[in-house]
Amino acid sequence: MVGTKSEAFAIIEFHPELGDHEAELREIYLKTRGTPRFEQLRKVEDNFGADNLPQERLDEWSNTFTSNYIDIRPPLFEDSVSTIEELKTKGYTVYLSSSVPQTDL
Repeated sequence: MVGTKSEAFAIIEFHPELGDHEAELREIYLKTRGTPRFEQLRKVEDNFGADNLPQERLDEWSNTFTSNYIDIRPPLFEDSVSTIEELKTKGYTVYLSSSVPQTDL
């Protein structure tokens, strides 16, 4: 499952008390895909009664998630770029939606 391991391990790194809950963390991640990652983290913290990470640690946690995810993200489909270009030339406006921070796209 792409993405689930990095999400679980990033959370466990910053909330070691959740180390025995990797499967549950993966399940929560899959159920909340498409939700901003900070909201996902808060849902996990609320679900397990964990203290919220302070604001200054959230960026550090997000960077950990990103660095883990970048190593395992799947490549684009072979014709993705050409398909997007063709849609643009036909006058379609093309948008990209991702849970990865804009700077990492």
